[in-house]
Amino acid sequence: MMLSLLTRRAFLIGACSSCFARPGWAGETRRFAIAVKNGKVANAWRTIRVDEGDMVDIEFTTDRRLRLHLHGIDIETEVVPDVSARISFAATVAGRFPITVHGEHGGHGHGALMYVEVHPR
Repeated sequence: MMLSLLTRRAFLIGACSSCFARPGWAGETRRFAIAVKNGKVANAWRTIRVDEGDMVDIEFTTDRRLRLHLHGIDIETEVVPDVSARISFAATVAGRFPITVHGEHGGHGHGALMYVEVHPR
């Protein structure tokens, strides 16, 4: 009886996970290096564009302490001068996601620092 129950659960988990798998949907790892100076993106990356299924790795450097929040994917990281910080995630949902700077008391700065666009495959 116990083996039968475990077998059914294993089958159900396997069946459900295969519903979400997409054949040939192995994305690539996309890496970006972002420099933030005086609270603004110093290089040309105001918008990062990736495809659904990609792994995204964004490395930030800054000239002052910042708390960054990637909205919609809900990842936060703190960046301090002379030490890089990373935001890494699997791009599983298409959309446009802002990265904002959070203030000392949890509030947002003025507008988005930059955007991550995830395009459907």
